[in-house]
Amino acid sequence: MFKGILQSIRAKMIASFLAVITLPLLLSIFISYRNFASELEQSYIANNTVILQQLVHRLDDYFVQLENDGLSFYSDLLFSPEYQLANTEFIQHNMKLRKLMGLYLAHKETNSVLFYTPLNQELYVINKALNSSFPAAQAIEGRDWYRHAVEAPDELIVEPQHRLTDYPAEYRIRSSVPVFSLTRQIKGYTPEVGVLTINYELTRLQRISEGGMSNPDEEIGLWTAEGQLLYSSNPETTALSLELLTRMQAEDEESGSFEYRGSAGDEAQRLVYARSSHNGHLVAKLIPVHVIVAQAEKTRLINLLIALGIVLIVIGTTAFISIRLTGPLLKLKRHMVRAGEGNFQMPIAVSQTDEIGEISREYNRMIQQIDALITDKYKLGMATRESQWKALQAQINPHFMYNTLQTLGSVALDEGIDELVRMTHALSDMLRYSLKAGDQAKLADELRNVEDYLFIQTCRFEDKLTTHIEVQDEARQWMVPKLCLQPLVENAILHGLEPSKLPGVVKLQCNVEEDKLYIRISDNGVGIAPERLAELQAALEAPDMLERGQQDRIGLINVRQRLLLMHGLAAELRLHSVEGQGTQIELRIPASQVESDRDPSQGRRGEIDGLSSDRSG
Repeated sequence: MFKGILQSIRAKMIASFLAVITLPLLLSIFISYRNFASELEQSYIANNTVILQQLVHRLDDYFVQLENDGLSFYSDLLFSPEYQLANTEFIQHNMKLRKLMGLYLAHKETNSVLFYTPLNQELYVINKALNSSFPAAQAIEGRDWYRHAVEAPDELIVEPQHRLTDYPAEYRIRSSVPVFSLTRQIKGYTPEVGVLTINYELTRLQRISEGGMSNPDEEIGLWTAEGQLLYSSNPETTALSLELLTRMQAEDEESGSFEYRGSAGDEAQRLVYARSSHNGHLVAKLIPVHVIVAQAEKTRLINLLIALGIVLIVIGTTAFISIRLTGPLLKLKRHMVRAGEGNFQMPIAVSQTDEIGEISREYNRMIQQIDALITDKYKLGMATRESQWKALQAQINPHFMYNTLQTLGSVALDEGIDELVRMTHALSDMLRYSLKAGDQAKLADELRNVEDYLFIQTCRFEDKLTTHIEVQDEARQWMVPKLCLQPLVENAILHGLEPSKLPGVVKLQCNVEEDKLYIRISDNGVGIAPERLAELQAALEAPDMLERGQQDRIGLINVRQRLLLMHGLAAELRLHSVEGQGTQIELRIPASQVESDRDPSQGRRGEIDGLSSDRSG
């Protein structure tokens, strides 16, 4: 069987595809499943830690509000001048009732407000059914909340979850719902001392806590720093075990997690907790391990189903491809053997349109054109010689124009027309520079070419054109693309200044900043309309910028393309314009080969020989 597989392309393709695709896929599923549960658990812990920290912040804000409500009883009542100056106990009594009613109405979850003054042994009771006070209420002094407040007169006492039982029926206090309480001793400038306790139902704590639960099997609880229960999503939970409390308090971090198992037969759980830095309250969340594992099991099943589907697709696809491949390939093999024997007159009958069919058609064209290729090679040699001849002939035309300019300059010099002599010399210098070999030039050479061009334009526009050139000495030796400045200066004059009827200014600045050459060409001309500016910027960023270039933008696009070819995306061409105010073109060219064998301050007349060296007169 193994020998048969080795002798058949079809069998080898099926076996190879199955081995190459299926085995790594199954191996990756096996490895990923082993690691996924652990990674998922860590992710689950991290997400729940963030959720609990957010819950802690919300709970801190809630308890700060409740604490401030109690403190307001200090400032708004006992310290108020109105209360201190009240001349009757009746007025003070009514003021206390109004303030206590305000505390009751401050939060919907408030169950009741109790305020006891031991000096008068009077108890004020505010709840949904009652707003009154009761004398001779000294039995309150036996209550835990009162004793705790007296024992710690300067602290806010948080009473854990409990029920308001054993109160006289006349107080109309509901004992059927669990509450937590905030108690503090109230002291003022008078001998009067009181203890205020506000009882809150758990509805607000329940809403806040439910925001941290993502699965019904999870359990979340809020505990005091001493481990006393304030709220739990599990009604059966009444206290926090000493083991859990000790482990959470032993950690210095304000949040953490660890594995927990109640007893030997219980399912393992992951406990995630966060501690409040404000009051030390603990928010703890118990997550059963099966909640996390269920996610991993679901992912494993999905991966296995995907793997099975991929295997079936691979088998079917491989069988189909092998059948489609092997038949035409065997046929092509027979024809190639005949072609190797010198028979080029037997083309293959092709009916397929896929790659094999294309190969067969290309093979037919190949054997039919072997003789023609010999003739084509001869014709190609003739065409090459003709192209060389035309290239040599094309070089004659610029040299003829250059020689003609020299002749015109000599005639103008003989006739005493100095300005025409200088214009002719400038134009001949520009022509000579354009014929100079090489794709790059020093910025100093580019500036001389721009000076020649600006001189000719200044003669044309006379006093209507002013030019400023500012060049940093270090920048003069920088290598730039040849003929990159003159087209941009020409654009500034033709499209910026010429349409305007006002005198124009062209400014050229060159300086080196942070290993880049910055060239800025600006004018005060008509500027560019926003729509047209957007079109130009789109053309400069287009991949086929040269093909899309139009006559009025070919200079910009040509310079942009040569910058990309020479420096890639490190070189930039930026266009800024405000309609009616002018345009600025900025080039940013990275460091290239900088020539330093010449003095950058050397005058350009010393570098130009022949006709251009006599241009000044």
